[in-house]
Amino acid sequence: MNNVLLVICDANVCRSPVAALLGQRLFPTAKVLSAGLLNTTGLPAHPEMVRLMAERGLDLSQHRAQRVHPLLCDRAKLIWVMGRMQQAHMQGRHPAMQDKIVRLGHFEDADIPDPIGHSDTFFAAVVQQIERGLVSWQAHLTPSLIVKPSSP
Repeated sequence: MNNVLLVICDANVCRSPVAALLGQRLFPTAKVLSAGLLNTTGLPAHPEMVRLMAERGLDLSQHRAQRVHPLLCDRAKLIWVMGRMQQAHMQGRHPAMQDKIVRLGHFEDADIPDPIGHSDTFFAAVVQQIERGLVSWQAHLTPSLIVKPSSP
């Protein structure tokens, strides 16, 4: 059975790898993967995100960025993006998949901002927002069924 959840951000070095790592902990029966829209393949996770995950007992140090590709999207039951612009971009590129491309912050009606260029405090706030988004999805996901989200 296909229980792949995909998380997408811009570069796949901050938000999406963190969401995938935290998501794997929350959804242990799923395989939670991450990718980016930009061609940053091979870059490591941002050091501040590595540190913040280590504080939670999670190891992000081996992560290497990958660019999103159609095979990843096809395999996923659900594709989480960080904001409305990414959602529109992905739905435009993959119109047949538009129902499974949703914002991680859907239930809070929130976009999750890119922390690059901001303070360590901002990075920590973004991680907390990612955690809230993932927890809000728990009530809507089961191991075998992905439920289309209702309006926030």
